[in-house]
Amino acid sequence: MGVPRAFPHLRMRQKRVNISRFSGATVAVDVMGYVVQGHYRIMKKVGLASVDDTKSSVEIVSSIEDIVQTIINAGCTVYLVTDGKKLPKKAKEHEARAKKRDNDLVTAEYYFQLGRKKEARKYLARSTIISPAVLNSLKGIANKYPNKCFYVGSLFEADSQIGYLAQNNLCDLVISHDSDMMLFGCPKVLFTMNKKGWGWFYETANIPTVLGWEEYNHEKFLKMMILSKCEYVKNIPGIGIAKAQKIIEATPNLSTKSILTTVVQLFPNSIIPEDYDKDFDEAYLTYLYSAVVDPRQMESTRFHSPPPSLTEEYLGFAGHLHNKTETMDIVLGNIHLNSGRPSQQVSNTSELDVLFPPECFFNPQYRTKNQVMEFYIQEDDDIDGIEEEDEDDERPKEYPCPDCDKVFNYLSRLLIHGVQHSGVKAFSCQLCKRAFGYQVSLDLHMRMHEGARKFKCEVCGIAFTRQDVLSNHLAVHSEERSFQCNKCGDTFKTNSSLCQHMEVHSEERSYECDQCDLCFKRIRNLNAHKATVHVETRPFKCDKCDKDFSRKDALDQHVLAIHTKDRPFVCDVCKMAFNDASHLRRHKRTVHTERKPFKCLICPNIQYSRSDHLTRHMKDSHPTRFEEFKANKKRQPSTDPSAEPPLKKPK
Repeated sequence: MGVPRAFPHLRMRQKRVNISRFSGATVAVDVMGYVVQGHYRIMKKVGLASVDDTKSSVEIVSSIEDIVQTIINAGCTVYLVTDGKKLPKKAKEHEARAKKRDNDLVTAEYYFQLGRKKEARKYLARSTIISPAVLNSLKGIANKYPNKCFYVGSLFEADSQIGYLAQNNLCDLVISHDSDMMLFGCPKVLFTMNKKGWGWFYETANIPTVLGWEEYNHEKFLKMMILSKCEYVKNIPGIGIAKAQKIIEATPNLSTKSILTTVVQLFPNSIIPEDYDKDFDEAYLTYLYSAVVDPRQMESTRFHSPPPSLTEEYLGFAGHLHNKTETMDIVLGNIHLNSGRPSQQVSNTSELDVLFPPECFFNPQYRTKNQVMEFYIQEDDDIDGIEEEDEDDERPKEYPCPDCDKVFNYLSRLLIHGVQHSGVKAFSCQLCKRAFGYQVSLDLHMRMHEGARKFKCEVCGIAFTRQDVLSNHLAVHSEERSFQCNKCGDTFKTNSSLCQHMEVHSEERSYECDQCDLCFKRIRNLNAHKATVHVETRPFKCDKCDKDFSRKDALDQHVLAIHTKDRPFVCDVCKMAFNDASHLRRHKRTVHTERKPFKCLICPNIQYSRSDHLTRHMKDSHPTRFEEFKANKKRQPSTDPSAEPPLKKPK
């Protein structure tokens, strides 16, 4: 929930604070975060056939009641704020989540059949939906603690409703799991508070110092967070929160057009999704003008008052306003929002002064506070009460990489990661002069020279240095293709093959050659390109002929294909044998499938199953472009048909 990596980038969660520090405060709790967290934990513990919705609901509600009890024992007043109807702006997000839940459920069933219960439970937990029984019980919790705990239903998003309470001095502190609270301007937030009252405290006033901004400009901050990725707009691939800050700081003004111009200038390989500018503007307006409730008047309103140019009809993506009767029923939890039917516990809307004390903002006699309470907060020394969070919760990550968006828990891991950006390969082999960035890589390489390939495949004879590598290799000889691409339907024998194939569907080419103007999807294609095109020496010479090569694997492939008669690679369909695995793959692709990955970039709908057929077509049909085609083909080192030709860097 919220913006990915927001916490580590803003260096939040460094101040560990207990709720007891806020004695006397009015606290608004984003309760849905605890509902989802509790539901996920419970579903990971049980099997597919033993899910008891009623039992899990009781456990979740009991866990939330423990949180409420902790806050009340600290001397605070609690408002449990829940989500309302689905926000129109998130329609695509909700649709994508629904599809993902269906896929996760199928995956869970598949893993259960394989007996892999741990993976199955993880996918099962992701596929479930919060039941109405849980939502019905939240109001029951509030009724157990009269004058100390109150239920608040939102028109749409709970985080915008809580932001409205905080912005209008109706609460002193917000408790949440969602980084979106920062985007809605909540001044004081206690994140991921556990049952013992421990959480991670932040104040909006600290953000300028963290970002290095002399003045805090909420529009600038908000657009930075939206650009990095939020639930209201599809993200620009490769743009995380660190890059988003660089873009916003380099933009002369904060118009969407200017921001996107800066994106292209700083990161020319970025692919901006269709209609991104429109979605970006609507996302920004959603944060400013979401439909919320003013609980003092029990009326629907906007988070901020929109200018006359923004009509209610236009702002429909940010939620629509309700009449007063509907608003009161939603806020008090009198109806189920999805069905419109009355809930089990209905409050009389004509007796608000009787049902709620004057200190509650539902009471007509409530007087708005002039300002929220001020607290002297420092990091608590006694941290024994901090429990371990769930493995899927966001953990404190204090070491962000200055060159990319990755963040690490430990400094040692950041230093190891930094080798990827420096390009320094300090560990070299004294036998073949190959260099490596890590000692462990060199150690594994040296086993090759020691004849340590003792794990041999009984099918094709290839030997490996480790048993786990051999186990993965055996999948090549299996008939089972359990891994299916959810975009094109192709199936694969190993998960690594599927992950490699998925790059075909990605438009991002983040690996740039530093010696020419080409970009690649995979780092291995970049390395192969540099080794074949920009290499100055060819140290690997064939002892049977006069050919030499820049790479050892190229020499091995040459020897196997030209100087041996062994044909260990047999087609499982027609039993033809080949001396090279790539030849077998090409044969199966061209003869036994209908795939035609080699497309002419000039003629529409012209495509071939073999590269040489495309070459012949270019020579016969486009002779004026043939030399350019040959040059680009030579620059592409990979023979993998799924690897598209490299693209030139935009000028």
